[in-house]
Amino acid sequence: MPFVPSFVNGFVQISVAYIAALGYVIDGAGF
Repeated sequence: MPFVPSFVNGFVQISVAYIAALGYVIDGAGF
């Protein structure tokens, strides 16, 4: 897939950041 729409790229980046932040909060809470 040589062409990736900007909104797809932005959605992927937001998803990765959200998952990373969620994992950090869960790890910090000790769950």
